[in-house]
Amino acid sequence: MKQYLAFDIGGTFIKFAVMDEAAHVLMKGKFPTPSNEMEILRSMQNIYQSTQEYQIRGIAVSVPGLTDVKNGILLTAGTVHGLDGCHLGEKLSAVCDGKPVVIENDGKAAGLAEAWLGAAKGAESCCVLVFGTGVGSVSIRNGEVLRGSHLIAGEASHWIIGGTREQIKPQKFHYYGTVPTVHRIEKLLQMENNSLSGEEVFWLYRDGNEIVRNEIEDWWYAIALQCYNISLMLDPDVICIGGGVSEESLFVDGIRKYVHLIYQSSRQFVEPEVVPCRFHNDSNLIGALYQLLRVLEK
Repeated sequence: MKQYLAFDIGGTFIKFAVMDEAAHVLMKGKFPTPSNEMEILRSMQNIYQSTQEYQIRGIAVSVPGLTDVKNGILLTAGTVHGLDGCHLGEKLSAVCDGKPVVIENDGKAAGLAEAWLGAAKGAESCCVLVFGTGVGSVSIRNGEVLRGSHLIAGEASHWIIGGTREQIKPQKFHYYGTVPTVHRIEKLLQMENNSLSGEEVFWLYRDGNEIVRNEIEDWWYAIALQCYNISLMLDPDVICIGGGVSEESLFVDGIRKYVHLIYQSSRQFVEPEVVPCRFHNDSNLIGALYQLLRVLEK
């Protein structure tokens, strides 16, 4: 059985797992994300050295920010500023016995997990929207990520969805991430930031709170509109909705409701198929492993 080490670098924690080629988890854990590059590399090296009982053939890493996958470089690293510009692939390999290291953007890794073993398994093409602090997105066809000429294809948080000519200050799709949406609801309810969890927001929705219901319905409608733009631009077989909020059944059902209403009203070419992602907490690890396996195969 071939075994691999995978990391998922986040702003708060770095998760890790030893997995086989079918993404079965043999062991896993996490540790707080250090503040600088040297400490991050040292911590990852320590984890690698602790897995000597396994025969690690390669290391897969899910990372935040804009990523040069081919050269293993984090052009930007999101909230993990200590890794901005880091040649992580080369440096991590150097401290881990020269093992091959492949990095992948975290949002794209989540999408690859769905295309490989998740909700889009068997589909020729899919798009994945991941809702959290912002909105991650990826388009995948035949197992390959669409990256674009400047590596920015699928940067959904930066999609421009509104604004005025007078201000030249476009509204971005980041506005409809889970965290910004919950913060807007807190403000409308005259509550302090971080007073509500996503779960509590949906409790209020079910209880019939009119302010919450209006904001949530607007959220679903805005996402449904983007599903049609995705459909018309890329024509995927399926659109997968991910992020922690997608585990709430109301969320994906609400998006589907507006997708169907838009279809009935405007008679688009096709009604997009919208499904919840299968993977959640381990999706980035699984997708990073898939990318590693693809590179090693080539």
